[in-house]
Amino acid sequence: MELRVKEVYIGAGGKNVAVLNYADASELDVRPLEKVKISFRGKEAIAIVDISERVVERGEIGLFLETLEALGAKEMDIVEVVPCERLASTFYIRKKLEGRELKEDEVMEIVKDIVGNRLSEIEIAYFVAATFTKKMSLKETYFLTKAIVETGKRLKLNKYPILSKHSIGGICGNRISLIIVPTIASLGYTIPKTASKAITSPSGTADTMEVLANVSFGIDELKEIIEKVNACIVWGGSLDIAPADDKIIRIENPLMLDPRAQMSASILAKHIGVGTTHLILDLPTGREAKLKSYASARKFLSDLKWIGKKFNLKLDGVITRAREPIGNGIGPALEARDCLLILENRLRGNLREKAKLVGCRLLNLVGVELRRAQEMFERSIEKGKALKKFREIIEAQGGDPNIRPEDIEIGGYTYDVKARKRGKISHLDDNSIAILARLAGSPKDKGAGVYLHKHLGEKVKKGDKILTIYAESERKLTEAIRFLRREKRIVVIR
Repeated sequence: MELRVKEVYIGAGGKNVAVLNYADASELDVRPLEKVKISFRGKEAIAIVDISERVVERGEIGLFLETLEALGAKEMDIVEVVPCERLASTFYIRKKLEGRELKEDEVMEIVKDIVGNRLSEIEIAYFVAATFTKKMSLKETYFLTKAIVETGKRLKLNKYPILSKHSIGGICGNRISLIIVPTIASLGYTIPKTASKAITSPSGTADTMEVLANVSFGIDELKEIIEKVNACIVWGGSLDIAPADDKIIRIENPLMLDPRAQMSASILAKHIGVGTTHLILDLPTGREAKLKSYASARKFLSDLKWIGKKFNLKLDGVITRAREPIGNGIGPALEARDCLLILENRLRGNLREKAKLVGCRLLNLVGVELRRAQEMFERSIEKGKALKKFREIIEAQGGDPNIRPEDIEIGGYTYDVKARKRGKISHLDDNSIAILARLAGSPKDKGAGVYLHKHLGEKVKKGDKILTIYAESERKLTEAIRFLRREKRIVVIR
């Protein structure tokens, strides 16, 4: 059927959507949420159908922005529309829902259809649910990693080795990348860091770096930055290195699902995509972490090593026990301020120690003896080499290289939580502190968050400040305080 294009100036969140008149839909024998194939001047797009008698007249097809871009079509153009045959990938998704193992070509077909916007969000959600409930074998996880890599762009650097680190997340603060990357780069190594933005946490590495510099770049721009300063800290979502992963994550987040196979493939694909040859993993364990026990962390690391070998990726991990937030600041501006203070050699504490632990293991992975690595890492900070490199990275990414911690603006509305008695901090609830920071406005409001004045095991006197809530609006501060008063065990003093 030939139909005339009507431009619908609405984005569909990355999906191809087409609106048909009821009469045309009946003639094509398609119903809402089914798919049609649209052809125009040698280009094709698979679009999800919506039906309306108001938006389009008979003989018209309303195309959302993504579909218009995919076809290169414009208002009044004539396109060919036919019902879409059932995609093979939907049968493979059903196969996984039944608990059967997928073959390599079947996994590839699913991933290609995700990237090509040929699968609806409902169909992707079923794939996520299948991998969560039925699990994927190690072999299937390798197939998934390979498919995500091969359907994305690749950064090609004429350098060796190329180092990187990855934290699986789940713990507040822990912004060690902003310390490790410039320190390792100051020692002459190449270390491109692609990072995520927060969705359910108070801040991601990209959110924190964005306080100091731009983090959104195309792959060619990224290559120029790395060639100039040997490092970067950028948002991976702007690079199109693992587009399938980005689409899957958007489906996972509302239900906070994180299938182990998908998490493994996501980590590896993004680092393989930027050419990483040596990767260190930060694997915190604990009740509120993604990995609950040392045994589960060891198994996870062993699986990633097996897959990594198939891509000539050398990797290892640092397994730690997470009992409280890492660092003092929680929220983009507060975290950025702490990282600058550490690089200026003006702040110590668990964030600096964690960065040193993971950073030295990364150096050890490329052959530096561990004691020597510790000396090199500490000396780089003490002598100002790491700070100098960080300022170079900030400048290369369009930020102010002369920024100081005191220049970073934080929320003007504050509330202090004080000790009601003398004693020792015996518990700081990481999950509740994360919620507190988000209610205060983080990460959208860069200056919002929570600042910890005390950590586990520290002695306090009655009236001592334990934490401060920062917000950029009075309303959000009030919401955070309301939550604080409901939750009785955010801070426990014995």
